[in-house]
Amino acid sequence: MKRYGYFLDLLKLDIEKYPVIAVVGGGGKTSLIYRLNEELQALGKKVIISTTTHMAYDPMLPLVKSTDLEQVSEMLKEHGFAAVADIEETSGKMCAIEETALKKLVPLCDVMLIEADGAKRKPLKVPADWEPVIPDFADVVVSVMVSPSARPPIAPNTPALFLKKIWKHLLPQKT
Repeated sequence: MKRYGYFLDLLKLDIEKYPVIAVVGGGGKTSLIYRLNEELQALGKKVIISTTTHMAYDPMLPLVKSTDLEQVSEMLKEHGFAAVADIEETSGKMCAIEETALKKLVPLCDVMLIEADGAKRKPLKVPADWEPVIPDFADVVVSVMVSPSARPPIAPNTPALFLKKIWKHLLPQKT
C-alpha cells in the first residue's frame, strides 16, 4: 500500500534491501533523518541514528556514547531507536564514533541513518576533497539540497571555488 506524503515513499527507499542510509549535502540532513526515524518508528522498525561528522543533537533522544555501546540493544528494545554518537562538549553536537564500531551495530537495528556530511546550516554544500564522509558499509546515499527560494543566496565565490574557476569567468561577458 502506497502512503503518500511519506519521505520513505518519496525517496523510494527500500529499507529491507538497503538498510544503511547515509545522508549528505546541504541544509536539511538532520531534519530529514529525524523525519525518516519517525516514519520508521511508525512502521515498528528499530533505528540507529549516527553521524560520521557532526550533527545537531536533541537531548530528548535516547543517546548511547562510544564508551557504552553494549547498551545499544537495550536502548533499541526500550525506545525503538537510539542516537549513537559522542557529544562534543563545546558545541553540544553529536560527533562520530569509530566507523568500525558503528559498522558492528548494523545487525542490531532494522535501519541505520547516518549523517555523513557537514554543511553548517548552508543550503548548498560544495564538498572539500575529503568530503563527504560516507562509511564504506552504506547501502544508499541520499543527497539533500534546500530550495534556493527557502534560504538566502549562496556566497558568490562558492560555485567558482567548486568549479575551480575565477568568479568573473562564470559571468556572461558583455559584448
